Amino acid sequence: MEDEIRDAEYIFEGVKLTEAEERVLRYKKEIYELAKKHLEEDDNDEYEMPDVYDIDGGIHQEERFSVATQRYQLVP
Repeated sequence: MEDEIRDAEYIFEGVKLTEAEERVLRYKKEIYELAKKHLEEDDNDEYEMPDVYDIDGGIHQEERFSVATQRYQLVP
């Protein structure tokens, strides 16, 4: 995508683009920047094993389900 953006900027340098062409180019730039930012933030390329909640026979249900309920907070 980076090459596609560079090509478009080089080929159409000094040329008035239509509104649709400008919108497509802006969209591609935005997607490229978001992808680049995501790759920079995610520098761990290895799989991480999930936590084990039932070690030594004790099952910690609160800890086990805390991930599932994290998104949903009770509002008083």
